[in-house]
Amino acid sequence: MVIVADDDEPGRRHAMQVHELVEPIAAGVAMVVARVGKDAADHIAAGHGLDEFEPVDLGGKAGRRLKITRGSDVKMQRVRWVMEDWIPAGSLTLLAGREGLGKSTLAAQICAQITTGSLEGELHGIPRNVLYIHSEDSREFTVAPRLKAAGADMDRVLFVDVETAQTDSGTVILPLDLGSLEKAIVQHQVAFVVLDAATSSMSSELSGKDDRAVRSYLEPLAHLAARQGCVVFGLCHFGKRDGTDTGKLILGSIAWSQVARSVLSVARDDDSGNLIVTNTKANLAPRTRSMETTIVSTSVETEDGPTEVGVLRWLGETTRDARELLSGADEETEERDEITMVIRDYLIECGGSAPAAEVLKVTRAAGLSDNAVKKARKRAGVRTCKDGFSRGWVWTIETIAARGGSLVPAEDAEGSFTRVQESSTPS
Repeated sequence: MVIVADDDEPGRRHAMQVHELVEPIAAGVAMVVARVGKDAADHIAAGHGLDEFEPVDLGGKAGRRLKITRGSDVKMQRVRWVMEDWIPAGSLTLLAGREGLGKSTLAAQICAQITTGSLEGELHGIPRNVLYIHSEDSREFTVAPRLKAAGADMDRVLFVDVETAQTDSGTVILPLDLGSLEKAIVQHQVAFVVLDAATSSMSSELSGKDDRAVRSYLEPLAHLAARQGCVVFGLCHFGKRDGTDTGKLILGSIAWSQVARSVLSVARDDDSGNLIVTNTKANLAPRTRSMETTIVSTSVETEDGPTEVGVLRWLGETTRDARELLSGADEETEERDEITMVIRDYLIECGGSAPAAEVLKVTRAAGLSDNAVKKARKRAGVRTCKDGFSRGWVWTIETIAARGGSLVPAEDAEGSFTRVQESSTPS
């Protein structure tokens, strides 16, 4: 890219601003001025070509430069907690859980406490503004009533829309609207920004499944939070799979949890019906902290009468961990245990050994596939042995085989052993 600067101080200053904007994305950038006159029009009017502009020596005043800072000049600071061990100030924090568990209700409760200064932490006693960016729920029917039910000071709750030539209620698109968003945060002294859901503000040109795309979306938000000392609080969904690694449970790329400084995971305790919230990623926290909560229904007055809205009630800290509840029942393990029981029970009935064909006949009758049975064989403590006379395959429980005929480690195609005739001389 070639930038033609007007040959005066305002022109040079504007050209430098353009240079800083395009330099990170252009293959190369040069700045030039007209050989004759003040600008490009004068240059062309004088009969000069595009290759005759005069280059400008920027003298290191533009482009990417390395800046070195000595460790002794770094002003170290303590971690400030908006919510103890859960939400660091000036950070990107994610709240993740299964769909329909009440993540938005939980976010509304935190927002409400921030607007009233009742949240235990750095903002306690200091009512602050919150900015709620939503796309999945109706503002009038759901989001605003939910915040009001939680006790929010609605004068301190801010919603944002994007005005264009086509609409005055467009949605925020990031990183496209990042500059405007930061200006709004500064102007209204916002302490807490909710993205409900985190993916809904992501540009359609970016994929939530691609690491680089997710980082290009989240990292500018994390930098914004650090610059302004506010919290960006994004709501994410878990997929259907079970597991204790919550970073991998979040739908899409693992980068969602990698970029965030803190990840709060919410799961339901089926025994009590309550929710358990745990900081499953806590880079800055000194401990893992879990809280138990429940959602109850309450009535809220609206413009056209009362309506029932869910509101969150904290029940206190707990030793339960959301990851325990997210791990789920290991159905595959249960199936393997069932298979091993069928195999062992049949072999014990047969005195410890039986032809492989007979074992498979029994397991097929039990509705088990041959492939699953063969995989479970070793876990059942069963070895396959070649009968010394009939040359047919025999399955034998190892503990019984040790008391009977000799087993020699002659590997067959399945990695099994060959039975030989008993002899006083080891083969």
